[in-house]
Amino acid sequence: MQLTKRLFALSVLVGAAAWADDAKKKAPPTLSSEEQDFYWKAAAGGLFEVEAAKLAIHHASNPDVKTLAAELLKDHQKASQELTAIGEAKGMSTPAHLTKEQNQSLEKLKGATGATFDKTYVDLMADDHPKDISLFEKESESGKDPQLKAFAKEKLPTLQRHLEHAKSLQKKTDK
Repeated sequence: MQLTKRLFALSVLVGAAAWADDAKKKAPPTLSSEEQDFYWKAAAGGLFEVEAAKLAIHHASNPDVKTLAAELLKDHQKASQELTAIGEAKGMSTPAHLTKEQNQSLEKLKGATGATFDKTYVDLMADDHPKDISLFEKESESGKDPQLKAFAKEKLPTLQRHLEHAKSLQKKTDK
């Protein structure tokens, strides 16, 4: 009987600990709606950049385009990991799917080959990065969450470098 009571008490404690751990994981986000908006846009943008870069690494015909894709893949994977860690600590989940617009862009890439693929990818990166830069500039200047603000400020030069690289390749792929 004594053993039964002890086992019951132990199971109650284990269950309570698991419930408390679950409650921590499902806590509501601690970010303002503006900060949540930045987080979601930055995370979805990073996911898109990674998927597009993976395609380019395998399908680009121009070695310079493959180099750009490898650079973007490495940088955006690292940034996505960092952003996910910040978001999870603040009760945010990470987007698992691309937006409709991003999916359409990837489908367009998947349908291209050779020099057309190269041009499509480079144009996409040259068109996409100014939006990312604008988003990160706004967060780095007026963000309220110190970690997201620092993240945006730290990643801004990388995004600007990506844009310059894509623009320089645009000149080569337009020929």
